Amino acid sequence: VSLILTPHHGQLEERLAEQESYVVVLDATSGAVVRTEELNGVILGQGLTNGSLAVETARAYYPAGDGKGAVTVYSLTDTSAAPASFATDQWLIGIDDGALLLSPQSLAAERRDEMPVTLTRVDTRGRELGTIEGVTAPDLKHWERPKQHQ
Repeated sequence: VSLILTPHHGQLEERLAEQESYVVVLDATSGAVVRTEELNGVILGQGLTNGSLAVETARAYYPAGDGKGAVTVYSLTDTSAAPASFATDQWLIGIDDGALLLSPQSLAAERRDEMPVTLTRVDTRGRELGTIEGVTAPDLKHWERPKQHQ
């Protein structure tokens, strides 16, 4: 289980890139803390694979342009290992069979027009593994893969 802890600061808008937050990973069975990371910037997304925690941060509320989005991947099996990081202009929106899923739009976007997007599957170093086409976000809670024709 991964939790984002963001302390409340006054005048936060003026110093988004300096915002300090924490991500804590807990063992779902025992409740023990597996890893804690202090991060600077706005946390845009996170995901857990069997062996790693991926967190996307930016200098703004978006990853593209001057938002300077970056995904940092931390090992959950070797907590002394240095994290891997890669730049991205897309949104980290989840995990698919151990791969990170990046989207050109945020799930939290206000506009819901059922416009399908193509998600990019990447490994924990940012290398593209493939795409999933025709994915929609009918509400603020989830993405839906295209329906399979029988």
